[in-house]
Order: sequence, then C-alpha cells, then structure tokens
Amino acid sequence: MHDSSLEQKLRAALQADGDGLSLTITAAELERRHALRRGYGGNRLIGLGIAAAVGIALLGLAGLAGGWFDQSTRVGPGPGASSSAVASPGPSATPSASPEPSAVAVLPSVDEMLTPLDPARIVRAQGVGPADGPTPTTAISEVGPREETFAPIEVAGAYRVWSACLGGSQLSLVVIPAGTATPREDIPLTCDGSIAGRQVGIESGDTIGLRAAGPISWRVAVEAPARSVLHATSITEDLPAPAGEVVLVEARSHVQQPSYEPNRTGGGIRVLMAFENAPPRDGYRVQFSCAGPTSIRWALAADPAEVQSSPGQDQLEHIATEVECDGAAHADVVSIAMTHGTSLYVLAEDRVAWHVVVTGEVPPITVAPDGSGWQTEVSVSPRLDFEGIGGGLVGGGAAGQEIRVTITCLGGTGVDITVHRPSSPPDATFATFQATCVFDQPRTTTMIVLVPEAQYLVDYHPQGKMWIAVTVQKRVPGSPAP
Repeated sequence: MHDSSLEQKLRAALQADGDGLSLTITAAELERRHALRRGYGGNRLIGLGIAAAVGIALLGLAGLAGGWFDQSTRVGPGPGASSSAVASPGPSATPSASPEPSAVAVLPSVDEMLTPLDPARIVRAQGVGPADGPTPTTAISEVGPREETFAPIEVAGAYRVWSACLGGSQLSLVVIPAGTATPREDIPLTCDGSIAGRQVGIESGDTIGLRAAGPISWRVAVEAPARSVLHATSITEDLPAPAGEVVLVEARSHVQQPSYEPNRTGGGIRVLMAFENAPPRDGYRVQFSCAGPTSIRWALAADPAEVQSSPGQDQLEHIATEVECDGAAHADVVSIAMTHGTSLYVLAEDRVAWHVVVTGEVPPITVAPDGSGWQTEVSVSPRLDFEGIGGGLVGGGAAGQEIRVTITCLGGTGVDITVHRPSSPPDATFATFQATCVFDQPRTTTMIVLVPEAQYLVDYHPQGKMWIAVTVQKRVPGSPAP
C-alpha cells in the first residue's frame, strides 16, 4: 500500500535536511581560485595537465576557461517517487556567502569541474559545447536536439551530480531505470552558467543522462558514494558494434596491462592522442574500457580541420568526457549531430591501459553495384549530408563514351546533377537531371549520358539533409549493355 502522506513527509524532511548542508566547495576556495585565474590575465586556455604543447593546443576539446562555481544551489526534488534531488552535502561545516556572479557567464572547463572532487569517486565528468554557449553561427547548434546517456550504473546509492549550462534551450537531468526509456527523474536545470549540486538516488542498472531540445552547452560531473580507489588489473578487449551499427574509429593504448608502480621522473604526464576521423552522423556510441591508477578522457571534435588549424576557438564545438577506469566495458551514447564528422582524441598517461571504439549507424543505402555490362569508375560512398554541400566526381576515357550516373538517396527532397566539361571557361554542359528523394525509403535514379569529350565532371547538389550515394560507371569494353 502506498502512503502518499508518508512520502511527502519524508521528502520534506530530506529537503529541509539538505538545505542545511553546505557544499563541498566553499566560497572562500572559489574566491581564491578566481583570484588566481585573474592573475593570468586574458589567457582563456585552461591546462589539461599535459606537458606536451599539442595537448595544450587542442584544449578546446576539454572546455575553455570561464565562469566559476556558484555556491548557491538550486534545489528541488524530481517528479519521481524512488529518488530525490536535494542539496549536496560537503566536508565544510561552515556555510559562507556566494561569490559575486561574473558579468558574462562562462562555463568552467572539465578540469575545473574535476579539481575539487575526489578522483576515486568520479564516474563521469563531461564538457559539451563552447564555454560561452552555442552561437547561431555554430553549425552543430542548428541541428536537432542534444542528448547524452552515460553507461548504466552498477552500484546503487546516492550519487552527487554537479552541473552547469548555457544556451537558449531547456536542459534536463534525467535518471532512466534499466529496460525502459521513460525517466524516473526529470530535473530541469537553470542555464545561467552557475553550478548546481544535487544528490540523486540511483538504483542498479539506472542510467544518468542529459536532454536538451536544441542548442546548448553543458558541464557535468557525477560522483559516486564513498568507495575504495579503483584497482583494475585488466581491460575488456572485446567491444563489438551492436546490431545496426558499424565501427567508425577504434583506438588502443600502447600498453596492454596497467601499471600501478610509482611514477618516476617525467612520469604521470597525460598525453593527448589524435585518431582517425569518423564520418558525419546524427550521433555516436563511444564504447571504452580502461584500467590503471588514473582516469582517461575521450573527446570528439566537431570539425577536425578546425582543431588542427585554429585550436582553442571559442566557437569550436566539442564533446570531452572523463571516465572511470574499472576495467569493465562501458558505452556512452552521444545523440549530438556532427555535421562535418568528428575525430577521436584520447587523453591518458602511459600507466593506463585502454581501448576505445566509436560506432555509428550503418548506412541505410549503398552505391550501385557493377554488372549488366557496367563497371564503376568513380563513386561517393554512402554519406550523411546535413547542409547540401554536395561535391563533384571527375572521370575520363575516350571521347564519345557513355557513362551511367546513379544517385541513391534517403531523406531531403532531391538531388540536382550536372555533367559537364571539368575546365572553365568555357563551360560545356553535357546533361542535367534531378533525382527525387523522400524521407521514408531509399530512392534510386539512373541516367545514361553521352560524354563527347575525354574528361567530364559530375556535380551533385543535395536538397536538404539526406543519406546520399553517387556512382559513375562506364561500359565494360565490348559489352552491349543497355
């Protein structure tokens, strides 16, 4: 029998008790750090603890310097009955006034979130989006909702969640029971750049996630209840792609076994390593396993070219996540579109063994197959095109040959195709046509074009977001193909 009166009294008691507890981070400590940061002048890059210059240069992945923790904690129980969000207790017994809010809200970096916390208790710490919030000129910020779902938590208990966000959309902290997509807790977060601390009840198998309807930047750190320092001696080697997904990037550490030996001179330095690019997707699954004396951080850069050429840009989108190293296999689901694809970065020291795999949706379309007297000359593999960028394919052969151009698409409204002379001026157009596309099923359009010159260029321009594949084939010599 459910006693709602008893439940309300219990919640009220927890709320009152929580309101009287101070936060782990005191105002005096915040003011000290604020003064230290001001001493560095206009330098907005916060170190990742990496000695190598490349690690510092790519710091945009982990978050840019910004506003400081606001000790005022917005407290409120979530709508669920099985857990509650209350003010987080801390070691300081003396409450103090909140520091003055900064004139311009800027989110802290992942490292600033981590610094005052117990490393042994960190489950996740994550930075998503620019430190000063998304802007209309940021490509990713214009694409759909944003969601992050961390791997299921195995040990039940009261977990402490620190969060801060900036942006024009509503961000919610959700707790989702195992085997369901319906949140048990759905806690709205106020996105003004200040940090709020909440204690959330978690059952074994629950997941913690963040959900936003549109463009938003956030920082979050999840602390487990008091526990012993992790001491895994091996990692999980098998991290297969789940059904319907394909491996896009896979990376491993140089060491296969973790070391817990004390650091020697020059040891203990975390190095940022870059790996191959993953193609554009609406979202990614990041599977990982690590073991060693320290945690690791994986990061996805929204535009790999921008990271290499102009590191530290305020507008640079990024997803950087610090993860616990317990040797088990975990999978975080990042439902954030990457319109230009992404690169995987891993920040770790050499005593830690790790394995990271990024997977994504299997393309729902394919290029045109060879056969019936036709052979592929050039093609564009299935890709997700967000912005109608399109492209061109150059081919050549004997003057007066026929080519077969095949467009396969899913989504959008259509694709404009022009076959013409590659050099200009003058420009000679050999053929133009349009392929029709719909959102609910793949469509294939084929056109045979007579090319009067030795070289040709096939330009294609998608209309709207779509999956697209382009295949240009030539006749097999001696074949009477239709």
